[in-house]
This record gives sequence, structure tokens and C-alpha cells, in this order.
Amino acid sequence: MSFMNMILRGSILVIVWVCMFAFLICGDKFLGLGFFKLSFGVESLILLTLFFAFLITIPKLRSDFAGYFYLSNKKRLTIGLPILLALGMQVAFNFVRFIPTWMGSEMIGGGSAQFNTPGVLSEIGERILVSIIVPFNEEFVFRYVPYAVLLWLANNAKEYSNVSNKLYFNLFVEKNTKYVWAWILSTSFVFAMIHEPSILNFLFYFIPGIVYAILFLKYGLFSAILAHSSYNLFSGIIFEMMKRIL
Repeated sequence: MSFMNMILRGSILVIVWVCMFAFLICGDKFLGLGFFKLSFGVESLILLTLFFAFLITIPKLRSDFAGYFYLSNKKRLTIGLPILLALGMQVAFNFVRFIPTWMGSEMIGGGSAQFNTPGVLSEIGERILVSIIVPFNEEFVFRYVPYAVLLWLANNAKEYSNVSNKLYFNLFVEKNTKYVWAWILSTSFVFAMIHEPSILNFLFYFIPGIVYAILFLKYGLFSAILAHSSYNLFSGIIFEMMKRIL
């Protein structure tokens, strides 16, 4: 690619991103969602619009992304399984959260970096941010990017490095169980740690990360996003139900 083509593509990327971001600013003000009243909301929208700007302006990236979005034609599993798993995890984890209260202690809380709305978002705005935007961003960053980038690096370096060749063959060609699980566990660990969990609630993030990673590898990014979205959506509902029961 020539220097001028790089400048042109970069300029188009910036223009597309600015237009998308400006559109969201106007939409937020018109609908009163409250995204731009929160630094977390602004950061999430910046990340989201950057992702889509790259996908729109870079054909190869768009094609690669589309290839990972759906990996199975089994719609019942692609859609139904993620929702059921999300519901099951919420019931199980909320049950565990209340166990200390039976012994006179406080309920197990969430990670210190987990987003908690301070009440400035509208109800619809909170649902959109927590159940759509954040799941998409996090699954893109912690599932698609680590897999696609590692594949690209290993593929381009396999002729020059035995390590890269071994990684490429075992993880992406043969799908060796040890290599696949190493990828699943490592990405899930990082995913859990960004929420700054304690020893008590670490598994509340690590296990969902494993589930999302497996869904991504087996059914595609859509299933991982759907599971994450459903998990966040069910969170408050299941918590209130468990609080009344327990």
C-alpha cells in the first residue's frame, strides 16, 4: 500500500468515526439516554464507534470479522444455548452470593471495577449500555481480537519461527485441546481481572469468561455476545428474585 493510499484510508477512517460519534451524541441528547453524562459511557461509545469505523473502512477486516460472527447453522444452539447458559450462571452465582448472609455476614459483592450506574442514565440507556454496548465491546476485545491477531501473527511468522509454526499448527489447524484450553483460560483470566475481583468473587467473572470463549470458538462471536448480553440483562432480575426467595 502506497503512502498516499494510507493517508487516504486513514482520513476516511477518521471521517467515518467522527460522523458516527456525532450521530450518537445527537441521538443521546434527543432520546435522553444519558450516555455522555458518564465517563464510562463516553469511553464505551468511543470504543464501539472505533470498532465499526475500522470494520467499515477496512474490507479485509470486515470480511474476517464476518467469518467469525457465525460459525454454525444450528440456530437453536447458536441462540438458545447462550441464553440458557447465561440464565443458569446468574441463578448459580446469585445463590452463592447469598450464602454468607445465612451465617450473619455480608453478601458477596461484585468486582471493584464492575460498572454500577450512578443513576444518571435513563432506564433504557442503562439497558442499552449494559446489555448491548458493553457485551459487544468486551467480546470483541477479549474473544475476537486475541484469536484473530494471534492467528495473523502465527500465520505470518510460522515460516521463520518454530514456536510460531507449532502454535499455528496446534491452535488453529489441529485445534489441539491443550492449546485451545490455554487460550481459553488465559483470555478468561484477563477478562476476569479487568473487573478487579476479590478472591470471593473471582469465579463470577472467570467462569463466564470461559463460557463466552467456548461459545465463540464453537458457534461464533454472535453467540458469545448473546450470552454476555443475556447475562448482564438477567443480572438485576435474578438478583431481586433470589433476594426475595433467600
